[in-house]
Amino acid sequence: MTAYEAAQLTIAAVALVIAIVKLGKSDKG
Repeated sequence: MTAYEAAQLTIAAVALVIAIVKLGKSDKG
């Protein structure tokens, strides 16, 4: 795995966590 691929995976993981947090907050109101 190259550093570029690792960076892409990291960014994707962070974006996924942010999306989940946003969904959780919106569900709670």
